[in-house]
Amino acid sequence: MRKSYQGSLTVEMSYLMPIIILLIIACINVCFYFHDKGVLHAAAYETISVGRNKMRTNDKISEGRLESFFAERVRGKCLYLTSVSKNISISDTKINIQVNGKGKGLKVSIVKTIPLDDPEKFVRTMKMGKDKILDGN
Repeated sequence: MRKSYQGSLTVEMSYLMPIIILLIIACINVCFYFHDKGVLHAAAYETISVGRNKMRTNDKISEGRLESFFAERVRGKCLYLTSVSKNISISDTKINIQVNGKGKGLKVSIVKTIPLDDPEKFVRTMKMGKDKILDGN
């Protein structure tokens, strides 16, 4: 006597396929989230780097110009985060950017700070100190 299990595989797959499809969709959504987070990180870093380079060359750059630069970098690139707000502040010693993104129940908050240092001045000072030591003065 053999038992027949005809159709049992179809029933089992009818239970498994929705779970598998749900997992695939969840993975795609997570990838979209991390894509948008990476876009915002890169745009924030690029914005403060441009601001620092402009300040180092004695070109005065305003916060409004940096905000428009950031908006240009982000425009049309976020897939999930529909609302992106930014706050840029420039002081004598640093440039700070804070980015907040919201969309479809997800939130991203990014804060980046870059100092306004002058590496050329530091290298010249160290070279002068080294030359003084080698000359014996």
